[in-house]
Parts: sequence; C-alpha cells; structure tokens
Amino acid sequence: MIKLCYKEYDYKITNGACKSFFDKTGLDLQIVLAEYIAENFAHPEQTLLQRMITLGKLHSRDIVNHALYAVIKPCHSEVSLDEICDATYRIGWQLSDRPDDMSEPYPVVMWNLALDYNEYCNNNIPTDTKKKVADI
Repeated sequence: MIKLCYKEYDYKITNGACKSFFDKTGLDLQIVLAEYIAENFAHPEQTLLQRMITLGKLHSRDIVNHALYAVIKPCHSEVSLDEICDATYRIGWQLSDRPDDMSEPYPVVMWNLALDYNEYCNNNIPTDTKKKVADI
C-alpha cells in the first residue's frame, strides 16, 4: 500500500510498469528503488533533515511522480499523473510531525516502496527454479 497525501493506493510493480517508467524517464525502476535503500543506509550519521535532503537529491520529484504513477496505475485506472504530481507537491520533502504516516514526504514514500519491493523479492523469488510470470 502506498500512502500518499492522505490517500492509500494499491500498487503493482510489473514488467509493464517498469517498461512504462523506462519509456517516460529512461531509468530502470528497480535500480531507482534500490538507490533509495542504499542511500538511506549509506550515511547513518546523518540527522533526519540531512537524510531527507540526501534522499530528495536522488531523483527529481518529476521522476518520483512517474515512478509512483507507473506502479499505481495498474490498480487504479482512474488515477492521473496530475493527481500524483499534486500529492507529491502537497506533502513536500520534509518529514511531518503528524502521528500518522499518511503525509510523509515523497522521498520517504519512495523509500517505503523500495523496502516493500525488496521484501517481496526476498520472499517470493526462488533461487533454485525459475518462477512463472507473476505480478505483485
């Protein structure tokens, strides 16, 4: 579940979503997600503000919008790229002090998405046989 600006979205990271993202940005979605994980853990000495700046510099908000749109669209055909753009603009880039996790900044949303995807891959990709094509 992606929580973005007080709205929850189911999502699927599929080959089609990865291709759509690549076609729009020229970037590999799996690598982009891996960068959020790697960068978050690369600097344990950073303050939260420094970490948000570091994660925010990984990719522009435009790239993040396309990534979120690519994985949300398969589950929510009514969602537009403009809706995602508006949501990432409204939540900004700095951590909120709200007790819920519905208005976290887009770098945190991407980091959470990356962690979810990593967990899915670790739990569902067999190492001894090729798995049939499946969506998450």
